[in-house]
Amino acid sequence: MVNLLLVYEYYLLAALLLGLVQIRNHLRLVRFALRVPSRWPHLLRIARENLHVVLTGPVLIVATLLLGTWAAAVVLRNFVFPAADVSPSDLGDHAAALLVAAAGGATMVGLDARGVLRAATFRPPGSSWLLDVTEAALAAEAGRGPVSLFVGWQVRWRLLKQLPFLQRWLWRRTLEIANRLTVGLALWWVWLAP
Repeated sequence: MVNLLLVYEYYLLAALLLGLVQIRNHLRLVRFALRVPSRWPHLLRIARENLHVVLTGPVLIVATLLLGTWAAAVVLRNFVFPAADVSPSDLGDHAAALLVAAAGGATMVGLDARGVLRAATFRPPGSSWLLDVTEAALAAEAGRGPVSLFVGWQVRWRLLKQLPFLQRWLWRRTLEIANRLTVGLALWWVWLAP
């Protein structure tokens, strides 16, 4: 017999691992950025000065919640309630929980599939030549001239321009977490219900 709590736990693990596909794209950007200290030191200094614009508490909270959802499911099923077992027939006996689990599960799978497909089509930036030219101009004025002021303003403006995207991303991740929690709660409710 299929234990849906176990299936849920493995799905959360799979979603976490599939998230590594998306992280792979971020690693491409990291590899690109690792060239920065030696190749673009002045640009790196300006970027560091403005990093606080996008690296905020909500970003860290969402990342913690994503990992925490999976960890909570694992701890609950393996250590707190190791005998917990919800079969499809158990779920079928609770119409409301079935509706929530089915709708939430379909949404989870759809959103995760969308994320993986988007990650598969990601391309890293290809404008290193522009960064080279900008770095040369910054180095020529030793970081104290009008080019430094202009580039600093541009970096900050570009980061601020990304804030709406970051906020939408955070909302999507928050809704995905809420959806996963709702599915998990529906399954646990079936097990706890008389």
